[in-house]
Amino acid sequence: MVGAGDCYQPILLPTDKDYVIAVDGGYDTLQSQGIKPDIIIGDFDSVQSVVTEEKVIKLKPEKDDTDMLYSVNYGAKLGYTTFYLYGGTGGNRISHTIANLQLLAHNPFLHCFLFDRDEVTFLLANGQVTFMEECKGYLSVLSVSDESTGVWEKGLKYELENATLTNNYPLGVSNEFIGKKSFISIKKGMLLISIEKENLSKIIL
Repeated sequence: MVGAGDCYQPILLPTDKDYVIAVDGGYDTLQSQGIKPDIIIGDFDSVQSVVTEEKVIKLKPEKDDTDMLYSVNYGAKLGYTTFYLYGGTGGNRISHTIANLQLLAHNPFLHCFLFDRDEVTFLLANGQVTFMEECKGYLSVLSVSDESTGVWEKGLKYELENATLTNNYPLGVSNEFIGKKSFISIKKGMLLISIEKENLSKIIL
C-alpha cells in the first residue's frame, strides 16, 4: 500500500503473490517508480497523475475512515494479513503520520509495517517478537495502550523483566541490539516497535 506521504527510498518490488493498493496520491509515487497497482482507493484529493487503471474505488471526502485505513480494511477482507505501508509518514501534516500510527493499533492482529525514511514501525499485541543475531542499530518500544503489562526485553543493551510501560512516559526509546538473539514480549496491551529497516527481514513474529 502506497499513500501520498513521503517515500524516501524505492518501494520493494511486489511479487506475483502481492496485491498493490495505490492510496490516493500514492498513485503518483507508483507511477514514478514504474509499479502498476491492482487497485486505486481514495477520495482523489491528492492525486496529480491521470488515472488510467480500470479498478478504482472512489471514496467520499466526508467519511470516518482515512483512505489508508479504508484500504487496510479492504485488503483484510481479501484475506491478506501482512501489509507494507509506504507513504504514510512525513508530508505537510503530522496528523496523517499520527493517524497511521493509530491505524496500527486499530488493527492489532494484522501485521502492518509502517515505513519511514530509515525505520519501520509495527505493533505487538499480547505476544512476542524475536530478533536474530544479525540485527543491528537502535530500536524503540513504546506503549500505545494506557498500560502494557508483563513486558520483557531480553538480549538487548537495556533489558526489562515483567515491566509495565505506559503511553505517557517514553521509557523504551533508543534501546540497542548487541549481536545476540533477542526478544520482546508483552502479556497484555499494545506496543509500538520501531527498528531500522534493514532488520525487518531478521525478525520472527
